[in-house]
Amino acid sequence: MYRGTAYRTNCPSGTPTVPDELSPRYARSPRYGLRQKEFVIGLEGEVSKMMKRLIALMAALMLPVCAAAEGVLAVPFAEDAPEYAAAEAVGDLLGRTVRSMPDMNGAEAVNAMLADPGTLLIDTQNALMLSLQGYTSADCREAMRPVCRIGVQPLALVMNRDCAGTLGIADYEGFAAYAAEHEYELLTARYVDASVVDYASWLIENALPVMSETCFDREEALEALDSETLQFLVLPLGEVTEELLPLCTLGAERAEALPDLPCAGELGLPVCEGITLGIYANAEMTPEEADKIAEQIAAEAVPDELSPQYASGEAFAEETANAFAAYVDYMTAEGLFFYEQ
Repeated sequence: MYRGTAYRTNCPSGTPTVPDELSPRYARSPRYGLRQKEFVIGLEGEVSKMMKRLIALMAALMLPVCAAAEGVLAVPFAEDAPEYAAAEAVGDLLGRTVRSMPDMNGAEAVNAMLADPGTLLIDTQNALMLSLQGYTSADCREAMRPVCRIGVQPLALVMNRDCAGTLGIADYEGFAAYAAEHEYELLTARYVDASVVDYASWLIENALPVMSETCFDREEALEALDSETLQFLVLPLGEVTEELLPLCTLGAERAEALPDLPCAGELGLPVCEGITLGIYANAEMTPEEADKIAEQIAAEAVPDELSPQYASGEAFAEETANAFAAYVDYMTAEGLFFYEQ
């Protein structure tokens, strides 16, 4: 376990100071990318709501397609990842060849889309945010066109049930009261990957009188939670097992999977809607072309099953722009480097 200052810096230049063995380019270190776990959503624990919707999407999209593919659909996931299966379904619908590019941080797939106006990208926002750190060939805020969102994995604030019982915490209200009475005693995990999960953990750390330790990955963080070295974590909802006590979700509204659990929006906590799975295109694609692709997916993806997971057009473009703006603030505070603000 390493404290947050070990790999972060708040230096004005924004250039991170890290041990030589890791290299200042996080993407080249064995740490970056969480050994693919940060990009493979909901592989542990119960099947998440998002995965159920992706299965519905896959079933709906398995339709006859034209013999000649119109282009490539790049994905930064291995072929055994659930997102890859969803990408195959989308590729079949659009007549596109799916190309798996599971490099350490997802930048290869993003760069493939940026280099070729005919290539689409299906991805979480994790890899896109790499452009703010200079890992992609261009600034995605200008060089990329959001097409549509097809899924969201909500995030939850959780505790080890045994630890919660020892501390007399049964719900978020008890958690907040304990944190206020025992300032900076409760510890959570932070990561060096600039992921959505780390961003949400950063929001919680700044909103409550708690502290953090930096872990190599979520596997190490869960081990620390089990040993009660850490008292709470932010996790994708699909990774919340029976051994964990969910305190709240971090969206603006309650999660469908846990409707009785309060959400950040009603608790006055900073909102983080979760890990978005979306389709993106090169900015050279016209809005009309992007809308046509989004309409094809919406027409065959059973909108009632996906709602409110599905979004396109100006709504998804605004959502993506807001995500980039939030990440600029986050990376500035963390001393990470990015393109001009």
